[in-house]
Amino acid sequence: MKIRARFTIDEKIEKRDGWEIKASPVVGNSEENERFFRFTPYGALSLGLVNPETAAQLAVGQTYNVDFTPAD
Repeated sequence: MKIRARFTIDEKIEKRDGWEIKASPVVGNSEENERFFRFTPYGALSLGLVNPETAAQLAVGQTYNVDFTPAD
């Protein structure tokens, strides 16, 4: 089973030893985003990244799908 949520990057803060990424769920602006908000998790994401190549792939204002799948 997979759960997909959609989050937008709000902040990308460079720190001494990496980056902090803060994201919030989409809530509107399109029918598809409204469906994501109604049927998937909501809340806030805060991620810490140490790999510069990974951090470079995340842009403030960009929306990303976040998938939750069992690890086993």
